[in-house]
Amino acid sequence: MSPVAMEESLSDEDARSDDSFTVTAVNQWVIEDDRLCYVCVLDDGSEETLDRSDLMDGGMQQKLVLQHEKRHPPPWDLLCSFCDGDGCEECECPDCERPCRFLRGVNYGCARHPVI
Repeated sequence: MSPVAMEESLSDEDARSDDSFTVTAVNQWVIEDDRLCYVCVLDDGSEETLDRSDLMDGGMQQKLVLQHEKRHPPPWDLLCSFCDGDGCEECECPDCERPCRFLRGVNYGCARHPVI
């Protein structure tokens, strides 16, 4: 008996590696599984929902996200979930001492220094 080769077809999404696309626009924020995500337009014109931390590259993607957040801020928590606003090391950015922003108890860093 000879072995039978099975052909697998990959969808475009399966074939694409994490580094093989470029985000060209950030359209809106969404909450998925209690995480802040963004609906982004990719260089091929398709839309994909990406976790905010995956977009924090220190470059253009991060800039697009931060610009979008200035125009359309997510519903940040009013108080730190660790200390209820009394003040703790989670509340303050270690790099610039600005207040950190939280969403559903997750620390996303300050407006200048996002947590990755």
